[in-house]
Amino acid sequence: MGRNPCVVSLGIIDHTQQAFWMVDATPDFPQQLQMLRERAPGATFAGLILTHAHMGHYTGLIHLGREAMDIRDITLWCSSKMTAFLRANAPWAGLLTDGNVAPREIMDGEPFSLSEGISVLPYQVPHRAEFTDTYAFLFSGDRQRLFYCPDIDSWDGLTFDIENTLKAGDTALLDGSFFSEEELPHRDMALIPHPLVTDTVGRYANKPYDLVLIHLNHTNPIWSAGPQKEWTVSQGVVVGERGQAWMLA
Repeated sequence: MGRNPCVVSLGIIDHTQQAFWMVDATPDFPQQLQMLRERAPGATFAGLILTHAHMGHYTGLIHLGREAMDIRDITLWCSSKMTAFLRANAPWAGLLTDGNVAPREIMDGEPFSLSEGISVLPYQVPHRAEFTDTYAFLFSGDRQRLFYCPDIDSWDGLTFDIENTLKAGDTALLDGSFFSEEELPHRDMALIPHPLVTDTVGRYANKPYDLVLIHLNHTNPIWSAGPQKEWTVSQGVVVGERGQAWMLA
């Protein structure tokens, strides 16, 4: 977000292991991959983690295939439903048959490790399931933790206990898609449910951990200066911007 915004994604860098990973493969994948290479020169692109199969979160995979990078056997952590979706649909199926990606199944509540210093705990979350299920992730380092949840229908369906898990120094990156229900007068908002910024702030602001709103729709007024952004910031909330970084170790 911020100037020249990209579709939301998260990069994880382990400088000790000289490796990095991407969470979600967005339409801005080439630009975001380059940003990580500049942040961690000499580090290896070690894998991707996918949240779900909505267009902003997986379509960047196209750049891994034969017509572009033709990468070999890069680890792709995703749910079994996500793997089945890719396998059943072109052009994504070619990534599996050609050996560009090597899927590893994630399951709700079952942790996995990216490296010795970084563990990941997946949480299945309620979100429109036209194609696959949807996951959020808790990333843990030696000292800090970061919770990444770019898409959810309602916080009432979240099984992750944010308030009793995240402490001072930890960060919650949460779905901030819409500020109000008036943003899309030509659409039925019930068909594209997301928690409103006002609800998210009321639940999770002014806590020991840092709250950062991500995944803003282009209609969201907190993109730019104005009363809505002023109110949001006054609640101790950070509006996410491109290039922000947090330490886990």
